[in-house]
Amino acid sequence: MFTKSEKRVIFFLIIVFVSGSVIRHFYPDEVRTEEPISPFPININTASKEKLMLLPGIGEVYAERIIEFRKENNGFRVKRDLLKVKGIGGQKLKRMNDMITIGGKDDDK
Repeated sequence: MFTKSEKRVIFFLIIVFVSGSVIRHFYPDEVRTEEPISPFPININTASKEKLMLLPGIGEVYAERIIEFRKENNGFRVKRDLLKVKGIGGQKLKRMNDMITIGGKDDDK
């Protein structure tokens, strides 16, 4: 019916499946998550330089400019305030708009 090597492969697959099921069963519930882990949205009023650099079109220089702007202006009041940061224009803001938050109720402005 099956060759010796086919039986080994089937046996191996069964062992892997059973092992995974047993491990999953004993994995603590508080560690389990069904939701995808994502760094977004990023709060531009509190994010580190490294976190800001996860945004599309934001490298080290722009991240430093964002941090400097928020220090000088007591943070961002609305997302559009990013347009006041040198080098960030409408297209760049549009690409990252859904990935950022300012942490307040006026996020959509």
